[in-house]
Amino acid sequence: MKDNFNEIYDVLYADYIYEEARDRSFYPERTEYNILRIIRRAIDRSNNNYILRSDAKYFLLVNFHHLVAKPLIENIFWRDAEAGISINNLETAIQSDIQLIIETSIKNATLTENIENSISGHMIIATVDSLWKDLSTMKFEIWG
Repeated sequence: MKDNFNEIYDVLYADYIYEEARDRSFYPERTEYNILRIIRRAIDRSNNNYILRSDAKYFLLVNFHHLVAKPLIENIFWRDAEAGISINNLETAIQSDIQLIIETSIKNATLTENIENSISGHMIIATVDSLWKDLSTMKFEIWG
């Protein structure tokens, strides 16, 4: 990746949570914003060795927010409050999945000796594909 794109992804990742807060004036009990912060913390905690490239962090943040959290929050608050999905279950599943994805990506990179270049967004995609059935968020049945 060119350095200028790495810098761009760094800025996008750093600003994402604040842009979302500014762009939406309504959060059901601020839940979506809180979940977004949980996603961001889970990425940052799992990246304690600073091995994730900025595109990988941004990929995880945007995708967990828009493809996991948003549809589930919509379901919890507006569609099917009796579905058995709670915010606490969602938070736990997201934290668990992000940690599993990052740890598995690091392990896979170490096995293939790609670790010196750090974990890219592409490596995260490959890991998600390999872990699909093992992800905690799959129990919510939002995908087939």
